[in-house]
Amino acid sequence: MTRSGQAFGTALWFALVGHGRNRLALVLALGFMPLWIWLMRLCTMEADMRFEVPASGGDLVANSNHVSQLVGAMNAVTFLIGFTMFMSTFKSVELDRRLVLAGYPRTQLLLAKVVALQLIAALVATYAVAILGFWWPVRHWWALVLAVFAAANVLLEPDQGQSLLIFTATPGTESHEKLSLLTVLGTDRFAADAD
Repeated sequence: MTRSGQAFGTALWFALVGHGRNRLALVLALGFMPLWIWLMRLCTMEADMRFEVPASGGDLVANSNHVSQLVGAMNAVTFLIGFTMFMSTFKSVELDRRLVLAGYPRTQLLLAKVVALQLIAALVATYAVAILGFWWPVRHWWALVLAVFAAANVLLEPDQGQSLLIFTATPGTESHEKLSLLTVLGTDRFAADAD
């Protein structure tokens, strides 16, 4: 094995051990993530949601409870991976500085940290899909793991615009009538002051 390969392997091992020693992240993964997905299940009513997808030539129908749980899982995984990245960087900064000053290759050190974080993200995404599979059957679980893994690696730019997507019941159904009872502002439009 070459010197750079050895340096990468050693740095990867230390990064994975550092992630394994992060007890708070482990508690969040084992406690917070199932609780959050369960709360999303509890707070969402069972209804069909229609998504207009022009590429498919029609509408797709999904269970609103499943969609809510999936969004909750993606949020929990993103939160957990962000927290893990912050903690691993915060705790290892002194050791990394000493290693670089002693001549350790920076590229291998950085690459090992990125690879370790991606391995942890894949593990946490698989765990989230396993939790989802506890409540409803997941047919294409590898595709779902990939989607949750991709959500864990999303970086939002503060300069980019944000959009809000609101799901609602199909008009004319009993669910739509019940949902309309929750209307607070109705369809009123409020103009901004021209000051």
